Amino acid sequence: MKTNIMKDKPKLVDYKSFEKKVVFKRINPIEIYERKVFYINLIMFLIIILGILFLYYRYENKESEKKKIEQKIKALHKEMEKY
Repeated sequence: MKTNIMKDKPKLVDYKSFEKKVVFKRINPIEIYERKVFYINLIMFLIIILGILFLYYRYENKESEKKKIEQKIKALHKEMEKY
């Protein structure tokens, strides 16, 4: 005949540490890749837009820049004629 002492054996392991813990939802690597591709495309698009705006600005101011440069050259030529 077994006694109650045998039923209440001391436990050396804390079984609470083996319980399943909350696991975060895994993100699909394809979703991350698609996000990266989207952001890279967006950045490249913005760079292209900035480049187009810069070229347009140069095109619009081309004549005025030429006039300024010619005036500077003429002023330098007049200064050099004095010497």
